[in-house]
Amino acid sequence: YLYIAPIRNDVEIPYVFDEYNDFKLFIENIAINNKLNFENFENIIPNNLWGTKPGTKLNVKNEVDFMHFQGPGHRILSLKLEEYINN
Repeated sequence: YLYIAPIRNDVEIPYVFDEYNDFKLFIENIAINNKLNFENFENIIPNNLWGTKPGTKLNVKNEVDFMHFQGPGHRILSLKLEEYINN
């Protein structure tokens, strides 16, 4: 099973847009070429369930966290993964 992990989408992502899209296509093509299951989960976690992290820049107290979401987001992802695996 291959999938694209959730990512926050209400602010600009911290990746070069074209490179991120190429990465997603690369993963999907691996799945297709190897007859593996593939799903894109990047937009399943509502933006209000993402967290913040301590700032890493001068004079920035908090920053958007693109990798970690709150407990209810984990529940959403686990239910989607369960559905994905069961189908």
